[in-house]
Amino acid sequence: MQYQASQHDFCQNPPFKVKAIVTGGYCLSASHVVHTVGPQLQRGSGLTGTQTRQLARCYRGVLDAVERLPATPDGGKRVTLCGVSTGLFAYPARDAAAVAVDAVADWLAGHEDTSITDVVFNTFTEEDHAPLSSLSSPLVRSDSLERARQWLRSADAVMVSAGGAGLSASVGLDYTSLALFARHFPGFLRYGLRTLYSVFGFNGWPTERVMAGVEGVPHPRLLARKVLATTRTSERPTLTGAYSFLQCLANCRPRRHGLVLALGCPFCRFCGGKMSICVRGGTWFNEFPFRDGERRWEGFRRGVVGDKKKTTVILELGVGTSTTGVLRWPNEDLVVRGDGSMKLIQGVALRPANFQL
Repeated sequence: MQYQASQHDFCQNPPFKVKAIVTGGYCLSASHVVHTVGPQLQRGSGLTGTQTRQLARCYRGVLDAVERLPATPDGGKRVTLCGVSTGLFAYPARDAAAVAVDAVADWLAGHEDTSITDVVFNTFTEEDHAPLSSLSSPLVRSDSLERARQWLRSADAVMVSAGGAGLSASVGLDYTSLALFARHFPGFLRYGLRTLYSVFGFNGWPTERVMAGVEGVPHPRLLARKVLATTRTSERPTLTGAYSFLQCLANCRPRRHGLVLALGCPFCRFCGGKMSICVRGGTWFNEFPFRDGERRWEGFRRGVVGDKKKTTVILELGVGTSTTGVLRWPNEDLVVRGDGSMKLIQGVALRPANFQL
């Protein structure tokens, strides 16, 4: 990649005459990498209008370059943008975020027929993420929403496919947020934990009680209502399990529910073994409680795909790219097998700007 990029020397041209160059992705998961050079500032110096225009031109140049690239086999063309000039080049992150969003919005508004399907802003630190999160979403004119509305109105059936982490993030429960974890779980910082994701697979708990996070027992009447609510929600097919239940790690009762809401440290009431949240995390996962829901789902799916005379719309909400094999790929497979009778709306779940977790 470095050699290929060196064949397009930015220094051979006047500053910012060449806006972006493209190389192969090589060992990266991306098929291509777009390189651009943003304005360089002195730390503490004020911004100039020229520097702002130069930074905006970088983002427009990247989008111009991506527009000329071929789409992926699924017809998508996705570009991930970093914070140009915000590192060693000392462009203030908050100002850079506003320039980046405005530049992308302006470019999209002027390219209504663009082949680019996704634009993602990638951040590496909380300091970079905060300015982008505080910005209002730009109003980009597109016929996508109107087309989606027409599909939903004319559909014979609508299948809602809701993600887990995507919906959690949409209400402020970001598994990668340092600030959220420090605010809600300050007692766990002493163990080196910094995010909700860092708890997954962590084995450094000093005691079972600390691991279980048991501080007090809820009121029995409130607890009974909670169990009733989770029982109702468990009737819907949940392919990856349910956080609402605990399960014996030895799976000692595969044909019985075997899931209890422990009032102390979680131990199995049948074999005395350890318990954990009931999610599809290994061979110990108890499939039995979820089989009825999976059978109903399989029957519904076969009926939808088999009836080519009716139109079904799959509405994805909060479905990300963390576990694509659970929802996203199966949904896309349904569309392919539907021979035109299936339509897919892939969207994100958004929360009001003033929402606080």
